[in-house]
Amino acid sequence: MSTQNHPQETPESAPPPQSQNGLRSEQGHVRCPVCGEMRPLGDFPKDATKSSGRASRCKPCDNARNRRYYAANRASRLMQQRRTRRAAKES
Repeated sequence: MSTQNHPQETPESAPPPQSQNGLRSEQGHVRCPVCGEMRPLGDFPKDATKSSGRASRCKPCDNARNRRYYAANRASRLMQQRRTRRAAKES
């Protein structure tokens, strides 16, 4: 059985921490894949379905995406909202 000398890992030799779906974090900042900006981790909405606990898009990009979706699906969203409110009144 051979033994190999492994240098002890120090903070200088350790790889940068992983964050946000594998994107590298630099001092608590993460790059948004949509706008490409480095933003603080707090600028990413929480997402319990992700292993990092945060969404991959920053809040401004996520908000813009949600506005586009609502504009494209306004009629169906309003009908769903009416059905939900009617069902809540009846209960």
